[in-house]
Amino acid sequence: MAIPKAFCIELNKVVNIYDAHDAYFSQPEPRAKLSFLCPDKSCRDEKSPLLIGVNYTKNPTVDQIKNKPHFRAHHEFRHSLKCPWVEMQEARDELEKEEKKQARNLKNHEIVDVFEPILTSQDVKDEEDDGFLVQTDRIGLLPTKRARIESWKSLIKNRPHKTSRLDEVVTCFELLGDDEKKQVYLDIPDVGRKTYRQHFKSVRYARPDGEARIYYGVARVSLWEKKRYYINFLAKTEDNEFPDAEVSTYITVEQLSRFRGGALLRAQLELSRETKKHPCCYIFGVAETSQKAGNKLSIDYSSLSVFTIRLDTAAT
Repeated sequence: MAIPKAFCIELNKVVNIYDAHDAYFSQPEPRAKLSFLCPDKSCRDEKSPLLIGVNYTKNPTVDQIKNKPHFRAHHEFRHSLKCPWVEMQEARDELEKEEKKQARNLKNHEIVDVFEPILTSQDVKDEEDDGFLVQTDRIGLLPTKRARIESWKSLIKNRPHKTSRLDEVVTCFELLGDDEKKQVYLDIPDVGRKTYRQHFKSVRYARPDGEARIYYGVARVSLWEKKRYYINFLAKTEDNEFPDAEVSTYITVEQLSRFRGGALLRAQLELSRETKKHPCCYIFGVAETSQKAGNKLSIDYSSLSVFTIRLDTAAT
């Protein structure tokens, strides 16, 4: 049984799996795994069932991740009979049988439908609940199990899966097949609703047209005076209107110090630099002409939450 949130004992609050990932990697090594309980307080008070965090301790830069990080029920611990997550899973099971088509490595409710990037210099943001737990309480008041399951099915099917983390969107992109990338849609506010394939653009097709895109490409990482990491993409542009341009961006050490996932990201950048491995970098931003050089483009972005890297990944 997959559960979207969990109560983290160490943090003393309900978190999603990416909050758990950030908290785990913010620890100094050797890192201790976190402990999770059911997010429903009544169920915790009655049964205190443990949950398992799947893949939240993996570093996507170096570890192959075949399944999206998630929480799941522990087979040795039973939940309360009134626990809403038990009925939600039954609703999911019914939906999956009813769906004629699913993404190859993703269930439909796991695909990110809406990417809401942070558009300010703020680098730390707690994901909003979107009233999900409130709706959970409302469903729990329905008189029959069948009514509750049908209401769960409607909520799961119609409620968009939102995130402000590019890393989560990239994980979906990596797990979708080539044809699925052209069929599954992603909505980015102020950019539009397009297929994953249309939103993701290789830096080879970067152009200074003011349009925000998810650019990606293999890059070389270097450190300047211990203050700034430069990310220089290896490929040059092939766009007819702006051909043969070098593409780059940078991250300051100060940015990393303010970002909740900064310790992990800095470790990833250092690993790339020291091993001289070229990571695949993904960044949501706008390509702009360089102020210092004519035939160069710089990717301007708003927050480190819209930047992520992978090692040993063949992006297509």
